[in-house]
Formats: sequence, C-alpha cells, structure tokens
Amino acid sequence: ITKDMTGAEIYGTIFTFAESPTEKGNFWTGSDDGLVHVSKDGGKKWDNISLPTSQLPEFSLINLISPSEFDKGKAYLAATKYMFGDRKPYLFKTSDYGKTWTKITNGIPSDEYCRVVREDPNKKGLLYAGTERGIYVSFTDGDTWQKLNLNLPQTPIRDLQIQKREKDLVVATHGRSFWIMDDVSPLHEIMDGMVKSSTHLFKPRASYLMNGGARPNRPDADAGENVPLGVQVRYYLAKKPSKELKLQFLTEKGDTIITYSNINDKKGQAIKVSKDFFEDDKQPRPEAISANAGMNNFIWNFSYPDAVEVEGTNVMWAGSIAGAVATPGMYKVRLIEDKVLLSEQTFEIKKDPRLKVSDEDLKAQFDLVQKVNKKVSECHTAINQIRKIKSSVSGYLGALKDTALVAKLKKIAKPMIDSLDVIEASLMQTKAKAPQDVLAYPIRLNDKMAGVARYAMSDGFGKPNTQHYAVYEDLAVRIDKVIARYKAIKNTKVPEFNDLVNKEKIQAIVLDEKGK
Repeated sequence: ITKDMTGAEIYGTIFTFAESPTEKGNFWTGSDDGLVHVSKDGGKKWDNISLPTSQLPEFSLINLISPSEFDKGKAYLAATKYMFGDRKPYLFKTSDYGKTWTKITNGIPSDEYCRVVREDPNKKGLLYAGTERGIYVSFTDGDTWQKLNLNLPQTPIRDLQIQKREKDLVVATHGRSFWIMDDVSPLHEIMDGMVKSSTHLFKPRASYLMNGGARPNRPDADAGENVPLGVQVRYYLAKKPSKELKLQFLTEKGDTIITYSNINDKKGQAIKVSKDFFEDDKQPRPEAISANAGMNNFIWNFSYPDAVEVEGTNVMWAGSIAGAVATPGMYKVRLIEDKVLLSEQTFEIKKDPRLKVSDEDLKAQFDLVQKVNKKVSECHTAINQIRKIKSSVSGYLGALKDTALVAKLKKIAKPMIDSLDVIEASLMQTKAKAPQDVLAYPIRLNDKMAGVARYAMSDGFGKPNTQHYAVYEDLAVRIDKVIARYKAIKNTKVPEFNDLVNKEKIQAIVLDEKGK
C-alpha cells in the first residue's frame, strides 16, 4: 500500500505507522527522512503532509505518529534529530489531516528531545510525552507540559501506552526496564478542575479480590513488582496537618470497618518513633497513613480488624489473629481530620473473574472467619485480664512487709491464682516461647480456633466445608466453658480479694526506712 493510484511511491524507510482509532482505513506514516503521509482510503492513495523545514528541520526522523483517540483528522507527532547534534524536542499536532501543524513543546527543556507522545484514551486532550530524561504530562492538549517522573529514574523513554480499562500508564525505557504508573485517574480529576480545596480525596479505582488474599508477593531480585493487592487510596494535602488525620473505611451501608491514622496504630496507641534508627518521615510507617504536603498514597489490603492480641508472649502455630478479607461489593472511604469529615468517596471491590466461586460462598467464608476471630478475641481478652489480675495480686503481696497479713491474703489469692493458671493454660499454650516449642507442647484452644480460619482459607476463596463448621462449634463450646470458669472467679474471688485489701487498708505504696 506504499504506492498510490498515480504510481507515486512513498520513499524512505517507514519508521512509524498508525491507524486512526476513530476512522477505519485512515493511516498515518512517518519516515526516517522527515516525510509524513496520510491515507484516508486504506492505503489506496497517500497525501504528502510533511512539515515545512521552518517547523521541522530536514532529515529529521519521525519517531511516532499517534492519531487522536477522539477526533477525526487529528494526530500527534514526535520527531528527533539528535544524531545530527540537534537535541531539541520536536512535538506537533494537527487537526486537519496534516494540512497545518502546531508545535507543542512549551514546558519541555530545549535540550530534551522526545520520541513519543500519546493521548489518554479515557480523557480527551490529556497527553503524555516521553523524552530522553523522563515523562511529561499536558492537561491542555499539548499547549503546556509539566514533569511527571515521580520515582521513575532519569532514563530515556522509548515508548508508552495507556491501558484503557485499568487506566495504567505503561512506560518502556532504554536500559531501565518497564515501569507502570498504576491508575492515572487522579490526573483526570486534576484536568477536570475537581481539585479545588486544600485537601482532596481522589476516587479509588475498582480493585480485584484475588487468590492470595491481602498478603504481598515477594518477587525475586530480578523480577518485576506487581501492583499491591488492595485498594489504592490517593489524597492531596496542601500542607501537613497539625492535627490527627485518618482514613476510615466503611461498608456501603456506612458501618465502619477499620480506621487508619497518621499518629496512632490500628489499636489506637500512639506510634512510637525509633530512638535507635533514623526514620524517614516521608515514608509511611506500617499500618499508618502518611500526612505529607502534596500527594499521599495508601493501600488498604481488604482486611477487617485483627482479633484481640495477647499482651506478652503468645506463640501461635495453627492460625493467626489476621482479620477477615472484605467481600466483593461497594464500599466507602472517608478522609477525616480531628473528627471533621473532609471528603468521602465510594469504590468497588470486584471478584477476580478467574475465580470460580459465587458471592454467596465468599460471604460464607467471610462470616466464618469473623466468627472465629470473635472467639479468638474472647480467649485473648480473658488471657489479658487474667495476666493483669495475677500481676496486680503479685504486686500487692510483694509490697507488703507484714508476714501475717501476707499469709492472710494468700489464703484467698493462692487458690484464685492457681485456678487462673489452669484456665490460662487451657486457653493458650503458656510454655511455648518460640514456634518450635509447640512440637513439644501442644497448642491450646485459642490456636486451634484460629486454625479453623486458616484452613478455611488455605485453598483460597471458597465456601467452608462441613468439617470447618463442626470443628468451630466444638471448639466454641469448649472455649465458652473455660471462659465461664474465668468469669466465675472474676465475679466472686477477685471482689473477695479486693474487699480484704480495702478492709485491711493496705497502702498502695509501701517504703521501708531505707526507702525500698
């Protein structure tokens, strides 16, 4: 198709060829000697639409022609002449099939030649350009450009594409591998003028629930990095907030799932700054959100709150306290500063289309994990209270110098402590101090119950089987019986001990003559 009906042949090496996405049979070509042609009839006839030398120097190489994703007769062109010592960027656009061309390089340095320019297929007039030193973006159809390198190394950009469905910017570099900017939809909101206030919460794109749950992959050193599993939430802050900033995730009905803060962890406790190592305040701490001036990013890994954690040593072998994984559906995220709602967005969690499992089965699995975690939390809450009771009693007895009074208190305290020791050892394996210890000391009720959730998820997403439910019911009954024994002691023996302490008027702080 390089020879038209008159016999005139397109000469030169064709370096770029493209068909318009808006017009079938509308072809554009560019050669290594600066010639540009267009055909409106599938290649039967070609028109020479080369740029005049006043705009594009002779013998420039036409690296790329990219027809518009929206308008007929419109295309973008990237050319270079760096092999002749000319490092200027040559970017042009036409809206009339190449009859006239407009140079579009304002904002790109004069020594940064460019090989590629493309229009976002989801947003008219949003352009991306790849130069010898990075990426540029234009919100004005090429009239002005600004840098978009972010964490991309300074490297030559040979080509780029926009994945239309996922809205990802895919970049091919020379010598620095492929890079992907996940989800460029925030650029759409910027272009539409939606970022007007000092804070802005961008709408998260739909996320996919895939086998592997919320656990990150661990690629080899020479392997690429996948997009993190979870919901990517971006928010803009004009300046660093002076008060607590939170991201709150909710169900579609408005029920709170989990809240993350920039100053507190998931348990609501203040995040401690390490005194031993330097901490980069630009990097978010685990389980915390960032609150830096500019763009911030957070990945919610689909997880509901963890079960209650045992304070102190608690080795778990069969399971864990990890929260349940959210099911497919609509959700909300809120940006809150000091209890003031700044913004709210809705988003969707989708099921991986490769998963051969129904939404009802996923809900059944979620419900079982939630029930398991509730029982594990009951176990661990009881254990934490038992340890607090034992510590308080030990502290009282250790501070007393009156041996007769100590003996009197021990008559109540010792059988109570002995019973609590038995209850604690029934709920968890108190002898295990490291994971390998459970090979000698068998796991107890808390770990067995946590294992039900683990094994229900061991084969990925799917409906739990009857054995999972049977084991849960058996363990739940046994846990309830043990906790009932603990509550009986808490409601009778603990008040009895407190009454005796109050009766004897034992001082909270006791010092001897030496101040000990």
